[in-house]
Amino acid sequence: MLDVTAKWSRWLVGICMPIIFLDSCHDKGQETGPIISVNMLHIHWACDCADWIPVDLFDKYEYDGDSLAAHCVFIEPASEEFMLPENLDSFGHMVRFTGRYYEHAGFPEGYSSPEDVDEAMVFRYTSYELVQ
Repeated sequence: MLDVTAKWSRWLVGICMPIIFLDSCHDKGQETGPIISVNMLHIHWACDCADWIPVDLFDKYEYDGDSLAAHCVFIEPASEEFMLPENLDSFGHMVRFTGRYYEHAGFPEGYSSPEDVDEAMVFRYTSYELVQ
């Protein structure tokens, strides 16, 4: 009986481990680092790309569009209660988000686009406030 159980266990591990590994390849990872507050500006790109940038990086790359785009991030509310209101006019306004970055680049939860969009860092926030 023990021999059958050992064979069954090896078979189960042989099937499950590749599935777990493949599933984890699509995951943007865990949230990492401490909870931080980041002042961000919304960039109105003509695509579905990552469109928020920390203010310090905006100041650094403002006149270099490619570098500016490369440093933009997606934002993701931790739950629906934290979603930005539809009528928020973020153009020219700074928003302070509090949360954490994910470990790897990816897309926000539920994101979809008909465009071929590059992955970017995702900031998962638990609160926000309009700064200016």
